[in-house]
Amino acid sequence: MNVPSATDETVAPDGHETVVVLVPVAPGLDDDATRRAAFRDQILDDLERHTGVDLRDRIVVEREASVSTFADRFALPEGTALGLAHTLRQTGPLRPSRRGGVDGLYYTGAFTGPGIGVPMALLSGEQTADAVVEDAGGSRLPRVARSLAAVASFDGGFRP
Repeated sequence: MNVPSATDETVAPDGHETVVVLVPVAPGLDDDATRRAAFRDQILDDLERHTGVDLRDRIVVEREASVSTFADRFALPEGTALGLAHTLRQTGPLRPSRRGGVDGLYYTGAFTGPGIGVPMALLSGEQTADAVVEDAGGSRLPRVARSLAAVASFDGGFRP
C-alpha cells in the first residue's frame, strides 16, 4: 500500500488522498470480476481491521489493473507485469531471444535473458547492446574490459 499524496500534493486534489494498493496475483489464475471484487473486499476489510479506518465510503475514483488487463492491453504473457517466472520452462536459454526475428528488432528486459529484477534487466540491456554491435559487424570488448573501462570513466582512474 502506498499513499503518494502524503509527500506529493500534486497527485491528488485538495482535501483528498491518492491510495495505491498492489495485490500480487500469480499469472494464470482466473481473473474475472467476481474474483477481483472478492480481493477488493478482503483488502478493504484488512485495512479497516488494522487501521480502524473504513475507506469504502471515502472512495471518489477507483481504477484497477489486473492480470487480464496486462495480458489484453499490453500483450504480456499470462498477464504478468513482472516478466516471466523462474520456472524450468522459462529459465535461461528457454527465455525469449533478444533478437526479435525481424532485422533490426531487439528485445531487452525482464522477458528475455537473463531474467527478472533490476540487475538482470540491466545485464539484459548490456547483452542486447552486445548483440546489436555483433550483428552490425563490430567487435565486442570482453565483459571484464567493459566493466573496468566503466569503472575508470566513473571515478577518473584506477587507484591501488
